[in-house]
Amino acid sequence: MLLCVGLLFAHAVVAQKVSWTVDGRLKGAEHPNRNGNVSFEVEADLNAELPYKETVRLITQRIDATIANLEDSSQAFVGFYGRLWEDIDRNIRLEVVADLKKISEWLKSDYQVNEVEPTVRQLTKLRTALSGFRKAKTDNWYLLNDLPLGDKVGLTGDDIDKAKHAYVIKLSRQHLVNKLYMDLYTSTTSDKAFGDMLTSDLASQLAHLSSLLARSTAYLKKGVNDMTLADSADFRQVTHDMEDNKVYVAASQSDFFKNWVWWRAGEPTINPYEVRGTDTLAANGGSKLLSGVQNVSKIKEMSVKDEQLNKVLLPIADKKEARYIQFFRTQDVSDDDIKSLKRHLKGTEYIQLTVHNVAANERVEVKLSSSATHNGMNESVAMLDSFFSTLTGVLGLMSGAPNDLWKTAIPNIQALKSSAGMIAYARTKAIAAPRNADGILAAVKQSLADSSIYNKALFDRLANDRKPQLQAIVAGGNLTSLEDFLKNFVSKYQEQYQSWANVRERLQADSLVLWQLSAMAFQSTLPPASISLTSSKSPAPLHTELRATEPLNENVTNVYEVRALPLTAAKTDTGSVVGTFKAKISQLKIFTTSAGLAYTIMQPHYGINSFDESKSEIKTDREAVSVIAGIHVHLARIDMLEERWTKENCLSHFSVYLGFDIPNITKHVYPGLSVDVIPGIKLIGGAHFYRHDLFDIRNNKVVDKDTKIRCAGPFMSVAIDPTIALKAFGILK
Repeated sequence: MLLCVGLLFAHAVVAQKVSWTVDGRLKGAEHPNRNGNVSFEVEADLNAELPYKETVRLITQRIDATIANLEDSSQAFVGFYGRLWEDIDRNIRLEVVADLKKISEWLKSDYQVNEVEPTVRQLTKLRTALSGFRKAKTDNWYLLNDLPLGDKVGLTGDDIDKAKHAYVIKLSRQHLVNKLYMDLYTSTTSDKAFGDMLTSDLASQLAHLSSLLARSTAYLKKGVNDMTLADSADFRQVTHDMEDNKVYVAASQSDFFKNWVWWRAGEPTINPYEVRGTDTLAANGGSKLLSGVQNVSKIKEMSVKDEQLNKVLLPIADKKEARYIQFFRTQDVSDDDIKSLKRHLKGTEYIQLTVHNVAANERVEVKLSSSATHNGMNESVAMLDSFFSTLTGVLGLMSGAPNDLWKTAIPNIQALKSSAGMIAYARTKAIAAPRNADGILAAVKQSLADSSIYNKALFDRLANDRKPQLQAIVAGGNLTSLEDFLKNFVSKYQEQYQSWANVRERLQADSLVLWQLSAMAFQSTLPPASISLTSSKSPAPLHTELRATEPLNENVTNVYEVRALPLTAAKTDTGSVVGTFKAKISQLKIFTTSAGLAYTIMQPHYGINSFDESKSEIKTDREAVSVIAGIHVHLARIDMLEERWTKENCLSHFSVYLGFDIPNITKHVYPGLSVDVIPGIKLIGGAHFYRHDLFDIRNNKVVDKDTKIRCAGPFMSVAIDPTIALKAFGILK
């Protein structure tokens, strides 16, 4: 999306452009070229949709896992929460599951401004906190220099780092998910049951839990058949004592444990602001009193209101000698690239390199990788050189090659046989027994034992109580009365046996609750008394560094490497290459040379005299075209790599010229003025002066010679670099 971030000034200000990737990396920017107010046009992949969706994904992932665990009867969570949230009139566990399903579906749906929130019975505080979070989706989660990215914001002189002569742009992200956690935590820790737990002698409450767990574990070693009358009372006392424990009361009655049940997919938590040792490590089976040895507190991270993502420096590009280029480091170093300079460096110009997205724990250096001299010719002149040269590769430029560069199982009590079946079986045994009370009771006992439901204490108590009645029935010999007795005896026994079985089964459920609560407490640290959000003081994970090359005035092509090093790197550590760039440098010259053809508009008197002794005659040569070479003194230093005329380099194209005839350098001189049409291709105009000899000949002998300097006339010349000219003329190969 395109977000316009600009301040409306009294006068028009051209907006600078900056763009960001989804992870807060700067991927494009323009250098400001002035001090004062600057507005920015921001193109950003940043938006609240991405962090919002990611948070929703993580929360619903946990909620859905919690639903599965709380519905799966093979998981201990079903028995644990069934007992913990036990209610005569309703199933709290199923109500929590139903609420979680509604909340999950709601979170996965698109947010509507006037949406109807789901109706829940148990998780109203979770829904309220999530409602505020959903509404925050429409807010902008990102800040630019502490103001919402979507607002109209500009930079002023106050945003300039004067020491670095650069604008400072700080990109930050608001942690609205932390506000969600804070809101939920604050609302769920304010109820009485949770407060009573924290303000009690928590150590003694936890020790009490441990003792109850130890007692229940010892008691449960006995099956129902081995229980005594005292055991039944002890079993009930464990349950009674547990229900008085303030940790249990908080877990069973407070809103906290219901509304945070999703945090660890159903596993109870007393402190959501930590990573427990058991979250990443297997539990060692030992108990410890709220020891945080294995735990990592997340309060710091989860209390962050906002944090910087990137601290960007944009140098003010107003230094004439500096050439500004930028390097945008990507997340994958193999993709790093530095755009080459659009033009070469002139003389003492240097490169001001801006390296963006440098990690907080590293620094960068710029090192010269290689350097090679070049011929100092621009492309047009080089084409001439290439045309005339038999050499190849003169213009081969070096380029840096890119470097090649994460159950507690509850045993089912054996099902009792139906009353009718049990009575029929006992009757068969009793009728076949000797006709006395002891024999009949022994037969009933055997039938119970055969059915694996014989408890000696329970049977003996009932048999001793009912034996006189049985003896009277046997003495009377009434078979019908005997059958009625057996039916009543077995039914009463089953009723009491089932009662003891229920007591033991309840103790098993209580044992599971005790185990889970003990594990929760002993694997956790104490929860914070309160949570407040503050801006992070940590440095931005990404930042900008400024580096510069040395100014040179040489005809060289340099390849530079950008190296990343740890902040703590030793002096001998060279780091790793994360990018390369190349710079061609042109030496600015005040003196240049040239060679070419000169054409003279000859005066009538022009002639070069010479005396031929063999023939005793004077010869006169009148050559209008000649090869000349000379030196130019430019009015300003000229850049021989430049091909265009500009206001800045115009003066350097003009020079004063002094040339000589090749090879007769002592006979001709060509002073004049020159203009570089293209640096290295010159048009010269001036006066051609020559040495005129006058001979006094007597008897065919030169007895005297008079030399005068005369003007042969105006000349014009097209001249180029001497080495190219000599190649062309065939003088020098």
